[in-house]
Amino acid sequence: MQVLFKKSTLVTTATIALMLLIIGFFLRALLIPIQDFHLLTEQQMKEAQLDYAVNYPLGSALMYAGFSFLFFVVILIVLKIIQSKTSLKKRDSVK
Repeated sequence: MQVLFKKSTLVTTATIALMLLIIGFFLRALLIPIQDFHLLTEQQMKEAQLDYAVNYPLGSALMYAGFSFLFFVVILIVLKIIQSKTSLKKRDSVK
């Protein structure tokens, strides 16, 4: 369990999460210009994304995985902060 709280593990996991988000965004995004973008209905926009995006389903999956990893890293950072504060209190009470 202590391996998860190492700074290098947290930085590596956060970096992987950001890479997944960036790659997922570019796979999901429409890279062709669309005139009168605001005039499209939500259904038409969804169809355009499915038709013209590089790989919409893979991009969505990578973005969800990236958000999951970031959520995991935030939880670990909060737990590390709580753990460090409780260990400081224990050291102070022992002295």
